[in-house]
Amino acid sequence: MNARDNSSRRRKRQHAETRKVADRIRQLVRADNYYPSKHVFDKIAQNDYLFEDIKDSILSGTIDKEERDEVGDSVDGKKYTFLGRTRDGILTYTVGKIVEADDGKLYFVITIY
Repeated sequence: MNARDNSSRRRKRQHAETRKVADRIRQLVRADNYYPSKHVFDKIAQNDYLFEDIKDSILSGTIDKEERDEVGDSVDGKKYTFLGRTRDGILTYTVGKIVEADDGKLYFVITIY
């Protein structure tokens, strides 16, 4: 087995893991177990986005980027950038993380742009 085979296997494994996380986040959002930050509420108040745009963007999107959660309160130590579309077809990024809530896990949406 050469280095190229190992690299290809590693990428496939990472892709499968990212897909599982995306599915888990979508489950939380579909069940309305998500909460926008004050920053997101401000963007909604400024008429930049509708509340439904958050859900639509995540449900239609894919994880574009995965980063370390510098605050450190996510359950897996990461935050995720989804690239998706609103109901109106507008390309939108959302950044969020899975956190522990009193009644289970919750997807905390940090920003939308």
